[in-house]
Amino acid sequence: MVLLVATVAGASPVETPGKGSPLRTAILDGLRATEPLQKLSQEWHAKIVFTDVTIRRIGDWAWVAATPSTADNKNHFESVSGVMRKSKEKWQMMDFVSDEIASASEPEDEFHKWCARFVKEHTECPAAIFPPKS
Repeated sequence: MVLLVATVAGASPVETPGKGSPLRTAILDGLRATEPLQKLSQEWHAKIVFTDVTIRRIGDWAWVAATPSTADNKNHFESVSGVMRKSKEKWQMMDFVSDEIASASEPEDEFHKWCARFVKEHTECPAAIFPPKS
């Protein structure tokens, strides 16, 4: 089941694809295909699976945050997050959120600054895909 959350009046809704949906699978396959996760998969000698998945999509843009692990749960890695874009029928990572943000003195403020910079550089990216301030 897909949950639709209305954004600002007149704007496209944010879609959160449900577990097992083709959209969620396609986005996570794109994340799995990134260089850092390919290297992690090779180190672990196993396919990466994701837990604690958050996806917020509008059109060809998606915010994704997920925790990589192996199916047998023997290997875990810290959560990864970033912005993906669909291009030529595949989801590709545009930019990962830097690890430095989590260790900043004000991580939430630094994260929202990162989001603002990203949207300024990629004006076609809808800001509503980013998680709201808590």
